[in-house]
Amino acid sequence: MKEPGEESKNDDSAIMNEGVSKYFGNRLLNMLFTVSLMKDALYPCPLFYRSPTFSNNRNLTTVSTLVFASIVSFFLFLLWRERATSKTTQNESSYCYSQIKSDIRPKCSCCLTFFILYVILTCLIWLVHLLPMRYETLDLKAVLQFILLDINILVVNVIVIRSYRIHNLHRSPLVSGEGSSNDEQMC
Repeated sequence: MKEPGEESKNDDSAIMNEGVSKYFGNRLLNMLFTVSLMKDALYPCPLFYRSPTFSNNRNLTTVSTLVFASIVSFFLFLLWRERATSKTTQNESSYCYSQIKSDIRPKCSCCLTFFILYVILTCLIWLVHLLPMRYETLDLKAVLQFILLDINILVVNVIVIRSYRIHNLHRSPLVSGEGSSNDEQMC
């Protein structure tokens, strides 16, 4: 016969194991989504250069790849924003001393920065997807352009991640008397 305290210990461990498996499942899905988005950003989609519908009509291919690049860029921005805000909510002590509440200029400059980064990222992804249409055979020039575009896409993603982090530091509430030099240097 089991004691009443023993059953609750088994129930608690079952609940904990279920929570751990859900956490692992969410992390795994998040990682797969990130890998899939980065693959779509860095590697040309075969649909656009192998399908006869797209390969016979260059205008359709150009517009379709532009729409695809803008969608991938949008989801990359959402992904980095979600990660930046979740890390900021976990770290409640982050704030910025240079926050100006009455001035609207920092808000507009931040929106302009993110818009310019979005346009640059979209154009780079678009160029990656247009490379197979431009070059029928792979030569050294095509491979170097592909590698340089991929490096540029990665650099722009790092800049976006950093920009969201700085944006969240500026948005956080001011806390008087607390702070570290790292937070001040970040702003």
